[in-house]
Amino acid sequence: MRETLENPPGGVARRTVLKATAWSAPVVAMAVATPFAAASTTIDLKLEAQPFGDSLSAFSPDGVTRYTLAFPGAFSASAAGATPAPVGSTLIAVFDSRLVGGLAVTVGGQPAVAGSTTTSGNRTTATFTVPVEIPANGASVTVEPVFGTWNTDTWVADAEPYVLTLQAPAGTTDPNQADNSVTSTAVYTDAFDEGVTATWGTATVPQTGAPSSPFTVAVPQTVTLTAVAPGEVPSGQGFNIWGPTSLLTSTPSNTFTGVYMAVSVTSATLDGADVLSSIGTPTGDLKNGFHVDVNTAIPAGKQLVIGLDVSVDTASREHVYAGGSVNLTSSGGDRNDANNATNAPA
Repeated sequence: MRETLENPPGGVARRTVLKATAWSAPVVAMAVATPFAAASTTIDLKLEAQPFGDSLSAFSPDGVTRYTLAFPGAFSASAAGATPAPVGSTLIAVFDSRLVGGLAVTVGGQPAVAGSTTTSGNRTTATFTVPVEIPANGASVTVEPVFGTWNTDTWVADAEPYVLTLQAPAGTTDPNQADNSVTSTAVYTDAFDEGVTATWGTATVPQTGAPSSPFTVAVPQTVTLTAVAPGEVPSGQGFNIWGPTSLLTSTPSNTFTGVYMAVSVTSATLDGADVLSSIGTPTGDLKNGFHVDVNTAIPAGKQLVIGLDVSVDTASREHVYAGGSVNLTSSGGDRNDANNATNAPA
């Protein structure tokens, strides 16, 4: 423990006191007891990502590869057991400077104190001092990193991981650091371009008050899914079928609904081969439309043609609006969404 010399009573400067001491005689040697070093407090810090946030993704220039890098929106910091971590823990963030920058951090709603920031190659390391205690006994404090710069749609073939690490403050020891860091690594996957077209037939829906003048509506008869080269469309995609909106009744208030009552798949061929068993049973209803799962991959340049039987509701409507569409649903990796929907002819 350091001893602090303060000004003596009467306003005598410390420098003056030191002079007087230096010139005092005779000099007497004195033994000074040295205190033992303070024992280090043992804590067990833990950092966990909360289940929300943002991500960056981009496609390679040739369109065959895509990466996605997740950035948790917040983290939970805690100390296991009964001993909290005092003010002064350190947060270390490592990230790819080509993708993000301008990092600021709050902990428990308080701004963390920015320390050093260094960059080596594409990797930037930024340190922050935690301004609050890290609680124990099952409690936690929220850590919120915020990047001021996001370079969206920036392709990099070697994205650096995003790592956030929590270190114990000076005077404490954390023997278990296995759970002090959260790492998010870029995921690289094959990219593809899936397009959809459809052929349409017609059906009729009775018109309220005019049974001899039914409404004519478009119904899809076939849906064709194309894997536009380069890239194979992976299994696990699908599409939605939406029918026209109709006014069922205006009494006592307007009630709107669809007109497609049921959808079934009658055939499916991939490059001429029967793959009907790989097409899911349509799910949905009159109001919410229908969804069809596609459980087969489509090789680059090939087409999957699916035959449909769509029945319409026989209840009369006051009005049926023009419409009808087929929309692709993707699990990610489709580089071109301009061909992901097709509409019924006007």
